[in-house]
Amino acid sequence: MRVECNSVADFLVNLDGQARRVFGGKVWVEKKVNVEGSDPRMVIKQRVIVQVGAVLREDDGSEYLLIAGEDCGVDYMDGGGEDKGSKIAEALLLNVKTFCDANGLTVRPGKVSE
Repeated sequence: MRVECNSVADFLVNLDGQARRVFGGKVWVEKKVNVEGSDPRMVIKQRVIVQVGAVLREDDGSEYLLIAGEDCGVDYMDGGGEDKGSKIAEALLLNVKTFCDANGLTVRPGKVSE
């Protein structure tokens, strides 16, 4: 089974109180940057996405995948250098790390897939 959350905040709500069920005590996180535009040599903006995931094990031994992906916005690579997407992503990643530290979980780079 797979449970998809609409935001990192929803992911953390679903994970709250479930730390003992998190397989291997690991939460996987990835900051993904997608180039926007048709010519990668002329990049002026990049879309930033945060993905988080964990495998949870029920008492009966069954497992399910809990995942979320959140679009953080765009970084502009022009003269203005606005990096709003990266700033939002860093705040989300800090929230995940803080939650995991408080619940005895380890944050690992990467993403979980079926």
